[in-house]
Amino acid sequence: MSNAMSRERDAVEREADLAEERFLLATQVEIQRLLNEKGLRYKDLAHRLSVSEARVSQLFSDDASNLTIRTIAKIFYKLGETPRLMTERALNKRLAEASGEASPSGGWIVTGSLAAFDVGLGSEFVPAQEEETTDRTRRPSGLDWAQAEGAFQARSAYAA
Repeated sequence: MSNAMSRERDAVEREADLAEERFLLATQVEIQRLLNEKGLRYKDLAHRLSVSEARVSQLFSDDASNLTIRTIAKIFYKLGETPRLMTERALNKRLAEASGEASPSGGWIVTGSLAAFDVGLGSEFVPAQEEETTDRTRRPSGLDWAQAEGAFQARSAYAA
Protein backbone atom coordinates (compact mmCIF):
# COMPACT_ATOMS: atom_id res chain seq x y z
CA MET A 1 0.00 0.00 0.00
CA SER A 2 1.37 3.42 -0.90
CA ASN A 3 2.02 6.12 1.69
CA ALA A 4 -0.66 8.33 0.11
CA MET A 5 -3.28 5.58 0.42
CA SER A 6 -2.21 4.89 3.98
CA ARG A 7 -2.49 8.58 4.91
CA GLU A 8 -5.91 8.78 3.26
CA ARG A 9 -7.10 5.70 5.16
CA ASP A 10 -5.75 7.18 8.42
CA ALA A 11 -7.57 10.46 7.72
CA VAL A 12 -10.83 8.60 7.10
CA GLU A 13 -10.37 6.65 10.34
CA ARG A 14 -9.65 9.86 12.28
CA GLU A 15 -12.86 11.41 10.92
CA ALA A 16 -14.82 8.29 11.93
CA ASP A 17 -13.32 8.46 15.43
CA LEU A 18 -14.19 12.17 15.66
CA ALA A 19 -17.77 11.45 14.57
CA GLU A 20 -18.03 8.84 17.31
CA GLU A 21 -16.65 11.25 19.92
CA ARG A 22 -19.00 14.04 18.81
CA PHE A 23 -22.02 11.75 19.13
CA LEU A 24 -20.88 10.53 22.53
CA LEU A 25 -20.40 14.10 23.74
CA ALA A 26 -23.80 15.17 22.36
CA THR A 27 -25.41 12.25 24.23
CA GLN A 28 -23.63 13.13 27.47
CA VAL A 29 -24.62 16.79 27.10
CA GLU A 30 -28.26 15.88 26.52
CA ILE A 31 -28.33 13.62 29.58
CA GLN A 32 -26.68 16.34 31.66
CA ARG A 33 -29.21 18.87 30.33
CA LEU A 34 -32.04 16.59 31.46
CA LEU A 35 -30.47 16.15 34.88
CA ASN A 36 -30.11 19.93 35.24
CA GLU A 37 -33.67 20.53 34.01
CA LYS A 38 -35.04 18.07 36.56
CA GLY A 39 -32.76 19.29 39.36
CA LEU A 40 -31.07 15.90 39.68
CA ARG A 41 -27.48 14.97 40.52
CA TYR A 42 -25.37 11.96 39.56
CA LYS A 43 -26.30 10.47 42.95
CA ASP A 44 -30.01 10.67 42.03
CA LEU A 45 -29.44 9.09 38.62
CA ALA A 46 -27.33 6.35 40.20
CA HIS A 47 -30.19 5.56 42.58
CA ARG A 48 -32.70 5.40 39.70
CA LEU A 49 -30.38 3.13 37.69
CA SER A 50 -29.46 0.98 40.72
CA VAL A 51 -25.76 1.56 40.13
CA SER A 52 -23.04 3.36 42.04
CA GLU A 53 -22.46 7.08 41.74
CA ALA A 54 -18.96 6.20 40.48
CA ARG A 55 -20.55 4.25 37.61
CA VAL A 56 -22.68 7.24 36.62
CA SER A 57 -19.64 9.50 36.83
CA GLN A 58 -17.83 7.03 34.56
CA LEU A 59 -20.61 7.39 31.96
CA PHE A 60 -19.83 11.11 31.78
CA SER A 61 -16.07 10.73 31.59
CA ASP A 62 -13.92 11.36 28.52
CA ASP A 63 -13.46 7.60 28.20
CA ALA A 64 -17.11 6.57 28.32
CA SER A 65 -16.58 3.77 25.81
CA ASN A 66 -19.10 1.61 27.65
CA LEU A 67 -22.01 4.03 27.19
CA THR A 68 -24.15 1.72 25.07
CA ILE A 69 -27.44 2.35 23.31
CA ARG A 70 -29.11 0.11 25.89
CA THR A 71 -27.65 2.18 28.73
CA ILE A 72 -28.71 5.42 27.05
CA ALA A 73 -32.26 4.10 26.57
CA LYS A 74 -32.41 3.05 30.23
CA ILE A 75 -31.12 6.44 31.43
CA PHE A 76 -33.71 8.31 29.39
CA TYR A 77 -36.47 5.98 30.59
CA LYS A 78 -35.46 6.46 34.23
CA LEU A 79 -35.52 10.23 33.64
CA GLY A 80 -39.05 9.99 32.23
CA GLU A 81 -37.98 10.73 28.66
CA THR A 82 -37.94 8.87 25.36
CA PRO A 83 -34.80 9.31 23.27
CA ARG A 84 -35.14 9.75 19.51
CA LEU A 85 -32.34 9.33 17.02
CA MET A 86 -32.28 11.71 14.08
CA THR A 87 -29.65 12.60 11.53
CA GLU A 88 -28.50 16.19 11.28
CA ARG A 89 -29.94 16.37 7.76
CA ALA A 90 -33.37 15.24 9.00
CA LEU A 91 -33.22 17.70 11.90
CA ASN A 92 -32.28 20.56 9.58
CA LYS A 93 -35.11 19.60 7.25
CA ARG A 94 -37.64 19.62 10.09
CA LEU A 95 -36.34 22.93 11.39
CA ALA A 96 -36.54 24.43 7.90
CA GLU A 97 -40.09 23.14 7.44
CA ALA A 98 -41.16 24.43 10.86
CA SER A 99 -39.73 27.87 10.16
CA GLY A 100 -41.28 28.07 6.69
CA GLU A 101 -37.91 27.83 4.95
CA ALA A 102 -38.93 24.61 3.20
CA SER A 103 -42.24 23.11 2.29
CA PRO A 104 -42.99 19.57 3.49
CA SER A 105 -43.00 18.43 -0.13
CA GLY A 106 -39.26 19.07 -0.24
CA GLY A 107 -39.26 22.33 -2.19
CA TRP A 108 -37.77 25.50 -0.79
CA ILE A 109 -39.55 28.75 -0.18
CA VAL A 110 -37.43 31.81 0.51
CA THR A 111 -39.37 34.92 1.41
CA GLY A 112 -38.34 38.48 2.12
CA SER A 113 -35.78 40.76 0.59
CA LEU A 114 -33.31 39.15 -1.78
CA ALA A 115 -30.61 41.40 -0.33
CA ALA A 116 -31.17 40.00 3.16
CA PHE A 117 -29.41 36.70 2.46
CA ASP A 118 -27.91 34.55 -0.23
CA VAL A 119 -30.37 32.31 -2.06
CA GLY A 120 -29.03 28.73 -2.31
CA LEU A 121 -28.83 26.62 -5.43
CA GLY A 122 -32.22 25.33 -6.39
CA SER A 123 -33.95 27.74 -4.04
CA GLU A 124 -36.87 29.76 -5.15
CA PHE A 125 -37.43 33.40 -4.23
CA VAL A 126 -41.06 34.36 -3.85
CA PRO A 127 -42.73 37.48 -2.45
CA ALA A 128 -43.64 37.04 1.23
CA GLN A 129 -47.43 37.24 0.76
CA GLU A 130 -47.84 35.45 -2.57
CA GLU A 131 -49.58 32.13 -2.80
CA GLU A 132 -47.35 29.26 -3.86
CA THR A 133 -48.04 28.16 -7.43
CA THR A 134 -44.73 26.66 -8.59
CA ASP A 135 -44.42 22.90 -9.02
CA ARG A 136 -41.37 21.70 -7.08
CA THR A 137 -40.10 18.41 -8.42
CA ARG A 138 -36.40 18.72 -7.47
CA ARG A 139 -35.52 17.52 -4.00
CA PRO A 140 -33.31 19.92 -2.04
CA SER A 141 -29.64 19.02 -1.72
CA GLY A 142 -27.50 19.06 1.41
CA LEU A 143 -26.19 22.44 0.31
CA ASP A 144 -29.76 23.74 0.13
CA TRP A 145 -30.45 22.54 3.67
CA ALA A 146 -27.23 24.02 5.01
CA GLN A 147 -27.86 27.39 3.39
CA ALA A 148 -31.45 27.55 4.61
CA GLU A 149 -30.39 26.56 8.12
CA GLY A 150 -27.69 29.25 8.05
CA ALA A 151 -30.24 31.86 6.97
CA PHE A 152 -32.64 30.65 9.66
CA GLN A 153 -29.97 30.84 12.38
CA ALA A 154 -28.87 34.28 11.21
CA ARG A 155 -32.45 35.57 11.35
CA SER A 156 -33.04 33.88 14.72
CA ALA A 157 -29.90 35.47 16.17
CA TYR A 158 -30.94 38.85 14.76
CA ALA A 159 -34.45 38.53 16.22
CA ALA A 160 -33.14 37.62 19.68
